Amino acid sequence: MKSMNQMFSVTTADSLSTSGKQALLSLYEACALADKTDTPLYLSTDLNYYKKIPPFYFAWEKEKLAGFLVLFMPEKEEAEVTAYTHPAFRGRGCFRALCAAAKEICRENGIRRLLYTVDAACESGQTVLKRSELASYQFSEYKLELEEAQPYRENRDISFEPVTEENTEVYRETAAEALESRETAEVFLKSMLSGSARKGYIEYWKGIPAGVCHISVQDGEAGIYGLGVLKEYRGIGLGKQFVRYMSREAAGSGLPVVIEVDSDNQRAYSIYRKYGFRVVQQTDYFVEDL
Repeated sequence: MKSMNQMFSVTTADSLSTSGKQALLSLYEACALADKTDTPLYLSTDLNYYKKIPPFYFAWEKEKLAGFLVLFMPEKEEAEVTAYTHPAFRGRGCFRALCAAAKEICRENGIRRLLYTVDAACESGQTVLKRSELASYQFSEYKLELEEAQPYRENRDISFEPVTEENTEVYRETAAEALESRETAEVFLKSMLSGSARKGYIEYWKGIPAGVCHISVQDGEAGIYGLGVLKEYRGIGLGKQFVRYMSREAAGSGLPVVIEVDSDNQRAYSIYRKYGFRVVQQTDYFVEDL
């Protein structure tokens, strides 16, 4: 696809070539240097619900890459938007052109809400979104890194099992209820079984499936994500035991162990802090209904 505005042409892509990825990384590094931020650039598409919607958008002035936008679509009706404009092209409508192209495609495919992400320390990005008449601040997400792992203590009533081809039905039903989304459970399961760098675990309470959690090893980090416990088993320490167990499993990769939590989930935030995690970065989310 190619669209035009007065200054920029916008193209899309379903995937990135080696040279295309390098071009994005170079532009990202220029932005990070100018804005004095260190938010990791997330380019993986394996958790996207929609495979037919292009996740990558490029803004060009003649043959120069002026900016890019990435759609992260783990849910059916919502997409996260991350965009970067090269400092030399800011204030000229590049971000607007990228968003217009992405919104048109999202509307055509039933996506009803966009979540714009911006590093809390990025003054330029914060200014653009706060001045927007359509997007409003919704919440923040904290990225925490494991500083000192707490000892894992065995509990005879609690056990863990990796997700494999043999227990997919157990995982599917447990994850759908624990994560309160069958769509999310299916996306997670497909990504694990596709041979990607993702693993899932089922937590059992006295032999009964009670929760799920996942690990992603990519981009130089071991990320813990998608932790959920069935409602009837919440409040008895299964989540805390899961955090300890998954921290140990992730640390076995030899990479920094990270986890993300929303600002409105103070209970989980307190648990992560208690078990050795510290905040290293904050991302703010601004919402726009389409």
